[in-house]
Amino acid sequence: MAKKTTDIRKIVMCAMFTALICAGAFIQIPVPPVPITMQTMFVIMAGLMLGSKYGAASALTYLVLGLAGVPVFTGGGGITYVFRPSFGFIIGFVFAAFIAGYIVEKANNFDTKTIAVAAFAGLAVMYVIGCIYMYFILNVYMGLEDRGISFVLMNGFLLFMPGEVAKMTLGAVIVRRLKPVLLRT
Repeated sequence: MAKKTTDIRKIVMCAMFTALICAGAFIQIPVPPVPITMQTMFVIMAGLMLGSKYGAASALTYLVLGLAGVPVFTGGGGITYVFRPSFGFIIGFVFAAFIAGYIVEKANNFDTKTIAVAAFAGLAVMYVIGCIYMYFILNVYMGLEDRGISFVLMNGFLLFMPGEVAKMTLGAVIVRRLKPVLLRT
């Protein structure tokens, strides 16, 4: 019976993190071509709190809701969102949550070092996917040849790093305190 209770609790938490990721899209600083939002903190927290499977499921649910037309993305929703330079980061959310959760699952303990490594590894995966996607959308789909690697790295990565470090630190502190309480078996 304990296993079933744990699964139900994780499913509810998965839905809660999907809602937080949705809300995080609207807590933003508009910076072209990709706005600064709180989503990354909630995505990584989902992986850290729920593990690889449920963390990735919460981010995937967000992605599917947006593609289905529910206006949960920073600029609305719908299938045409795949042609925006920022969509690669949304794809990266799924992998980021998975990686962060996987590292925490495989670790022997849930200490600050493990949380930090997991959070920044997930973030790195998201940024690699997001920047590659941004490069191809800007240069291949939109035909903006002047948007090379240096433009993408500056506007899709470096611009965000100070805020990401702050968000990952805050998220790690929250997770470190909440996970033992919320997901007790």
